[in-house]
Amino acid sequence: MDGSYMSDLSQSACSGAFILHCTESKQEMRGCLVDESHQADNYRGEFLGALGPLLLLRAAFMANPQVDCSHIKLELYCDNKGAVTHGNQVDAVLKPDQVQADLIRLMRTYTRLIPAQLQWIHVHGHSDANTPFAQLTIIQQLNVRCDQLARWYLVRAIKTGNYIDPTFPDEDIVLSINSEKVWSSTKKEVYKHWGKQAAQDLFSRRDKVPRESFDLINWEIMPIR
Repeated sequence: MDGSYMSDLSQSACSGAFILHCTESKQEMRGCLVDESHQADNYRGEFLGALGPLLLLRAAFMANPQVDCSHIKLELYCDNKGAVTHGNQVDAVLKPDQVQADLIRLMRTYTRLIPAQLQWIHVHGHSDANTPFAQLTIIQQLNVRCDQLARWYLVRAIKTGNYIDPTFPDEDIVLSINSEKVWSSTKKEVYKHWGKQAAQDLFSRRDKVPRESFDLINWEIMPIR
């Protein structure tokens, strides 16, 4: 799997593509998740790509719950070491300020629900930069193709405005502020929301900025005094 983010086209969209490849039959399943959020970046794209195969694998195992799959070993490859680490440490405690925490929690939840042995393995990205595609290993070729898929679907989604629903299966608790999902640190986002409300009250009482105009100001570039 691989992610993509093109800030020159959109700073709020990212994508993650995946390919499920059977080494015996050579058959494949391909897909891509394109998300729109203020947390969009390459890192989020990597986790979107990781969720795709996990969702499909979980559905496949749920369709045959009577079959013992504990002996099955599945390898998942990703060119992002952070995603690989989180995928292999499903019981580790996340830092309070962990970025993309919503997707990491889902990644761990799906991994625990799949009754097979999953192992995440790192593969170097963009292997075709210095080596002809035909000379790459099958794992490297799949990673290159995932990168191409992620880019293609990201561009299409930006053009059409067609993005996935931000709520995933088995996401039992979803915190939202003003109808917008909290993607990373809950504590940080709640404090930010409270701070915004306090600032609105203060500027309104002092007749500095009317409440209805508060969100029209780009506070990120305002000097701090």
